[in-house]
Amino acid sequence: MKLLMRKRHNLVRGRVHSFNLDVGSGWYPMVGSITVDVRKECKPDVVASAVALPFRSGSFDSVTCLEVLEHLRMAEQFVVVSELRRVASRLVVSYPNGSPFWIVPQRLVWWLREHTTEREYHAHGFIHAHVGVQSHEFMDVLMVSCGWCVFESRSVMGYDWLACIVTGK
Repeated sequence: MKLLMRKRHNLVRGRVHSFNLDVGSGWYPMVGSITVDVRKECKPDVVASAVALPFRSGSFDSVTCLEVLEHLRMAEQFVVVSELRRVASRLVVSYPNGSPFWIVPQRLVWWLREHTTEREYHAHGFIHAHVGVQSHEFMDVLMVSCGWCVFESRSVMGYDWLACIVTGK
């Protein structure tokens, strides 16, 4: 996992601006960013939910949200992506590919993990499992409907991860 996150961070680093907010930073935060996570044990700079970020509008040049949205249900994804738009003018987001070819095995693996060794539930609807994996097309529509303009959207690291780099309209 650490190697995968390092590769994603290397890809993302050149696409973010100097004053970056890393939402859902978890155990692998973006170096040089202000970090936010609901889990205080991850030791973020700010413990908060992505649903209601405790920052003024336009506080950051950019925001990263890597491997976070798939942990939220669809309705929460809209709220979070809108909240990211409120605090920054540029977003880099990554999430699993929701194609039917990959979604069934992913959901099976996460269901097994949730029902055996990892029963990890957090406040504000955060669930460790991938409960909201969406298609590439859905995520593009989500970004646009929340006020973002998608200017790069592509596969990252092969078959199963997608990234969007978007700016405000």
